[in-house]
Amino acid sequence: RRVHGDFSFSQMRLCVVLVLIVNAAVGFGEDCRNGNSCLNSQTCVTSFPGAGRKWACAPAPKATICTDMRHSCPFGFSCSNTSLACSSLSGATLPSMQNIAAMPSRAANASRALNPSLNANATSFCAILVDSLPSFCTCAELPLGGRIECDTSLPYDVDTVGVELDIAPCDDPAQISLQLVEQRFGVNYTLAAIKSGYNTMIPIPGVSLDIPEIGSVGLDVVIGILGNVVNLELKLGLDMCLAVSGYQECGSSLLPSQLPLWILDGTYSFGTICDNRKRQMRAAQPPIKRLEQS
Repeated sequence: RRVHGDFSFSQMRLCVVLVLIVNAAVGFGEDCRNGNSCLNSQTCVTSFPGAGRKWACAPAPKATICTDMRHSCPFGFSCSNTSLACSSLSGATLPSMQNIAAMPSRAANASRALNPSLNANATSFCAILVDSLPSFCTCAELPLGGRIECDTSLPYDVDTVGVELDIAPCDDPAQISLQLVEQRFGVNYTLAAIKSGYNTMIPIPGVSLDIPEIGSVGLDVVIGILGNVVNLELKLGLDMCLAVSGYQECGSSLLPSQLPLWILDGTYSFGTICDNRKRQMRAAQPPIKRLEQS
């Protein structure tokens, strides 16, 4: 006979924690030590603190992680720097594997269960974005938002690009600032204080890259911020475009499986964290002293 009665909050919390621990023990075999976890049959791509969960697990145990951090090779195989292929010392070749998303680690799940107030939508900018961010990106909190930092290689390992994106959803209007550093030609490109309502593709000047069987292409950045704090669309991607006689063809048709390379492409709600942070900032301000009239 099922007995219904009062069930204290602490008892409920304990049950949730026990369920999460059991599920984690069954489902998750590798703690990446950065808030992410992979299955027993997978390999963590990175243990770097703050790393995103997209492409964060290689779909094979003890896998070799390729330099782009989006692909991997089975154990005993090495990655090709110029193609999506894996090779072994015996001469065997295989297509590389595309990495898959990680899940929150056992510790991260238990922490949320023990502290229900740690709601992603309520307290943490990075917790809102972590599922969307690639594993080659990290996130850090800022007073009115956060900072995304990424380092990745482009297809065929033709170049390496570093990106720093400051996102201030709590500003009115919301705004972003971008710094892009291209390694091969030493190009440093900056966009400052882009306010909501901006959405475009920008060719990066001074960059020309050779792609096998395609030719010389340029590097473009896709960037956008649309909407408001409770419904904010964010876009940041890297693309490569071929221009011939005034006609331009870009990544989705040149290398559809690899381009555009999206760092962010989604709509997010930051309303609760912005309300909380502004409240905290007001509380931290010293009181205004009023002069007494004589």
